[in-house]
Amino acid sequence: MRVTGIIAEFNPFHNGHRYLIDRVRSELCPDCIVVVMSGNFVQRGEPALWGKWTRAACAVQNGVDLVLELPVCFALNSGESFARGGIAILKGLGATTHLAFGSESGELAALERAAESLATESEEFTGHLQDALATGMSYPAAYEQAARRHPDLDCGIVEALLGGPNDILALEYIKQAYLQDAEFAFYPVRRVGARHDAPGTGMLTSASSIRQRILDGQPFSDWSSSVPKASAAVLKDSVCLDQEAMGRYATIVRYAAVTKSAEEIKQLISVSEGLENRIKAAATRATSLEELIALVKTKRYTHARISRIFAQLALCLDRLSFERIESEQAYYARVLALNRRGAQLLRDVQESSARIPVYANLKQAADAPEAIVSSLSWDCVASDLYSILAGRSVYEGSDYVMTPRFIDR
Repeated sequence: MRVTGIIAEFNPFHNGHRYLIDRVRSELCPDCIVVVMSGNFVQRGEPALWGKWTRAACAVQNGVDLVLELPVCFALNSGESFARGGIAILKGLGATTHLAFGSESGELAALERAAESLATESEEFTGHLQDALATGMSYPAAYEQAARRHPDLDCGIVEALLGGPNDILALEYIKQAYLQDAEFAFYPVRRVGARHDAPGTGMLTSASSIRQRILDGQPFSDWSSSVPKASAAVLKDSVCLDQEAMGRYATIVRYAAVTKSAEEIKQLISVSEGLENRIKAAATRATSLEELIALVKTKRYTHARISRIFAQLALCLDRLSFERIESEQAYYARVLALNRRGAQLLRDVQESSARIPVYANLKQAADAPEAIVSSLSWDCVASDLYSILAGRSVYEGSDYVMTPRFIDR
């Protein structure tokens, strides 16, 4: 059986994503396409515009067979942890044969060579990384500089691969696959259309551009051509977070920043080196979330990392619990959406190959190990907060109430 895995966010599912799925379907001819997708909060450190159930349904409407949730403690984390969680879930199914991903370069040999070299961080590499961090560089910039000085890597290759966000994540995916002994065949699909964060309109534009147009109040008719028709039909009739909802989120984050102690903030997953004091000082002066992020941000700490910290603050994601989840490899496959092929794959892996538990509803996790319960509880809190932002009852969107979307196509 050929099973292709993809790690994604689909915020929202647009024409570029459909292009990726179509290429995978036509070139690899898989029996099943499985996506591990961020839930209600995404890696850039903010709530998704549409909830996880809606985005998962869009994916299955457009050729994906099974969508599993990337737990929020991995989704709201560094690129390395994001990739680690996604790879672990795909490996844990015991059936994944291929890993597909978008790529600016499309150069598989170069990606594999670079990822294999970077997977084992030598003392020399670590020294270069620490030296760069000591100058005040952000971690991504310091990592790039250390990679440039890697004796086994050509500077031109490193510069090309680290120049685009898709290639940066692709390197992490391949690196994590090596580190976890996940024997996947890799399949890069060259990105077409607008770059990741580029503005634009038309059929092939970036997710960030679509989100901005929605938040700017543009009507559905102005951006719907950027998503497949099947997605448009789902999105049009689903709750979407607007500026008012984002205002609620900002209020919640600012309140948490003011009321939580510096010691409590210090315990969050991504807080280090006294950043909690900077957050507390900024919380008393900022009048908006953007101003709060700007006051905390430095050359060393990127906007995305600070945004993730504030999302972690709103959800109370602490480092000690996350380290336990990682050390105990508390991974699981939480089903969000599927079709008949996806349902058959789940039956097959549960009978034979799955190395991690599969949950279609939370009752099935009643006797799960404590670390899995801890991770699932964070997913539930993320859903509860999302319901508040969307202006609906917590019960209505609760993970204890919602069930996987089955799409019979």
